[in-house]
Amino acid sequence: PDGRYLAVGGFPNSSGYELKIYSFDGSSLTPLIFKNFGSDVNLRLRAVTWSPDGKYLSIGGAFLSSGEELEIHRFNGSSLTLVASTDSQLGTNQVFSTSWSPDGRYIAVGEYYYAGGTKLRIYSFNESSLSLAAETGDFYNINSLDWSQDGRYLAIVSSESSEDFLKIYYFNGSSLSLIASQSYEYAANSVNWSPDNRYVAICGYS
Repeated sequence: PDGRYLAVGGFPNSSGYELKIYSFDGSSLTPLIFKNFGSDVNLRLRAVTWSPDGKYLSIGGAFLSSGEELEIHRFNGSSLTLVASTDSQLGTNQVFSTSWSPDGRYIAVGEYYYAGGTKLRIYSFNESSLSLAAETGDFYNINSLDWSQDGRYLAIVSSESSEDFLKIYYFNGSSLSLIASQSYEYAANSVNWSPDNRYVAICGYS
C-alpha cells in the first residue's frame, strides 16, 4: 500500500518459485524475496493481496505444501512468516480471489470448483488466526471481489451455471445480504469500486 513493494504470484517459474516480492524505488525493481510453496505439479498461486497496513500478504491458490489453499504471511520488509492458514471448502478447491477489508479485520475469499457449489466466504483475522465470519451463495467460481472504501459492501463477479453476474453484498460483521445483482453478457474477470463508492467497474471477455 505504500508503493515500496510489489508481490507477484503465479505458476512455478524455471527456478521453482511461485512468489516473488520486489522493492521499488520509483524507477527500478530490485528482487527481495523468492519463495517456493511446494513441489506438486499442479501447484499454482491465483491471488496475492497486501493487507491495508502492508504488514500481511494473503496467498490464495491450490496444492500449496501447507495443505491449505489460503495462507496469511507476516511481512517485515525482508522476509515472510506464515501466521495463519485455512483449507478451501472441499479441500481441493482453488482460491481464485482475495480482498482485504479497508480496516484489515476481514478478508473476502472466492473459490473455484468445476461442479459448482462453492460459497463466498468472509474470514475475520486477528493477526494470528482466521475464523469464518460469514458465507453465502452457490457459485462455480468467483473471479474477483472488492470491498467498498467504507467496508460495508462487497462487490463480486461470479459464474453460476451458464451465466456470469455482478453482485453487491452488504456485510454487517456477521452475515452477508445480497442487495443488487446484474447479469453480465460476457465472462466477467475483474471488479473494482470507485474511491467514492458511487461506481463499480467490471471487465471480462466475449
